[in-house]
Amino acid sequence: MKKIGVSILLGILLLGFTVGMSAAEQESIPATAAPEQSNQAITGPDQEPGQPGEGGQPALPQPEVVTLSLEQSIDLALANNPEVIQAKLDRDKASVDLDSAIDAARKIDENPGSYEKALVKEVNPKICESALRIAGKVYEIKLNSIRLSAEKAYYDVLKARRAVEIKEAALKRAEEQLRQARLNYQVGTVARNDVLSAEVQVAQAKAELTAARNQKDYVEMTFNKTLGTDLKKPFNLSSQFSYEPIEVDLDRVLAEQVDNQLSVIQARENLSSAKLKLACAGKYWAPNVYTYQLVKIEVDKAEIKYNQAVKDATLQIYQAYNTLQAAKDMVEMYQKAVEQAKESARLTNLRYQVGLATSLETINASLALSQAEDKALQAIYDYNLAKAKFKYNLFDLSTGSSASSASSGM
Repeated sequence: MKKIGVSILLGILLLGFTVGMSAAEQESIPATAAPEQSNQAITGPDQEPGQPGEGGQPALPQPEVVTLSLEQSIDLALANNPEVIQAKLDRDKASVDLDSAIDAARKIDENPGSYEKALVKEVNPKICESALRIAGKVYEIKLNSIRLSAEKAYYDVLKARRAVEIKEAALKRAEEQLRQARLNYQVGTVARNDVLSAEVQVAQAKAELTAARNQKDYVEMTFNKTLGTDLKKPFNLSSQFSYEPIEVDLDRVLAEQVDNQLSVIQARENLSSAKLKLACAGKYWAPNVYTYQLVKIEVDKAEIKYNQAVKDATLQIYQAYNTLQAAKDMVEMYQKAVEQAKESARLTNLRYQVGLATSLETINASLALSQAEDKALQAIYDYNLAKAKFKYNLFDLSTGSSASSASSGM
């Protein structure tokens, strides 16, 4: 029994030694029998390395970036805006109404015999002609209104993208100030408070950059909506957001455009129609008859509205001109302010590096530069929009938004 126990013990020890040797030998043998596994995804014959292949997650298609000039953006907006079609249909309807009025007038004898028939024969066709002229003007204004909206949206994107660049530069300056503050703190030339102030400035710059990027994304989607495309479609804008001053001959604009404003055209056509009704009423009614007197009152009211429309249009053009000139002055002022702020920030930073300026002074100089750049950008934006009003002769934007209802109201 003792020999059997010893034999069993020796067998167990031998088995353990053999297993240990096998494991050690397996670890020392290179794993060439199995195919080598790679961290990269398996690619097909037509795929670039690193792209998911069969059996992996499908790759998301990268949207095509289309380059658009300002003119191309305007053309795209005109092609996709349903309001253009609506204005054209209103114009077509006015043309059909005129044909119908002319046809009805032909059915009336040369001597109508009554005021009501005379209105159908002599006045209604003229009123429909006025409605057609107004509908044509509404269509023209609608086109220019969409052009202006597309141009504004284009400028909005350029402005938002430039704002992101300004905020990125501000963050870079803040990070450099923080780096300098930490170095100065390590050598004992500034207090811990300088580092904390610089850290706060970096955090604020990051927050402003995030807000600018969010605003850019929103503005880009609004731009796409104006063009009638997918909200997330990326565009590369080729036209520059720049300051190119123009000279406006105010007297010429007043002489050419006051009578060409929609409100003035509507008031003038309404006055003409009222006078036609009065002339027709005078053939059948004496001036002391109520019917004639009511028509005469309509003429007087139409004349007051016409004179008021002329004054309003004149004031709107004056206001647009003054806005343009004020925007021009603001651009030139803030361009100089940016130059001054850049130099001030540079000198303040140099003084801080040699211990002649405080961290608060450097922070204030950096903030002043960012604010000057923001205001200069806004001034250029305002000037371009003010200039666009003269480009499209749209001085009363409310008439553009209500143009369709104005044409159908005749």
